[in-house]
Amino acid sequence: MTRERDILLLVGDMLAALDEIDTFAQVGEAVFLGDLRTQRAIERSFEILGEAANQLPAEPRARYADVPWRVIIDHRNRLIHGYASVEPARVWQTIVRDLPGLRVSLERLHSLIRGEQPDQ
Repeated sequence: MTRERDILLLVGDMLAALDEIDTFAQVGEAVFLGDLRTQRAIERSFEILGEAANQLPAEPRARYADVPWRVIIDHRNRLIHGYASVEPARVWQTIVRDLPGLRVSLERLHSLIRGEQPDQ
C-alpha cells in the first residue's frame, strides 16, 4: 500500500466516524443527554476519529494545516484518559459547533488526496 493510500484510508476512517456521530446524534440533544448508550456510541466514534488523526504522519498534517489535527487528537485523549470527567453537554456542543466545519475540511482533503478537484 502506498503512503497516499494509507493517508486516504485514515481520512476515510475519520469521515466514517463523522458519519456515525451524525447518525447517532439524530436522536437529538435531549435524548442524547439522557441516554448513556448513545453517549458511549458517540464517544467511541470520537475516539476513532482522533486515533485516525493521530496515526497520520506529521508531514500530511503539516501540509493540510487547515484541519485542526491537534484539537482532534486532544479531544480523543480527553475522552479516553479523562473518561470520568466527560460532560455529555460539552460533547453535544462539539457535535453541533465543530463537526460541520471539520467534515467540510476532511471531505476537501479526501478529494485532494484522491486527485480530484474539491468543490469550492
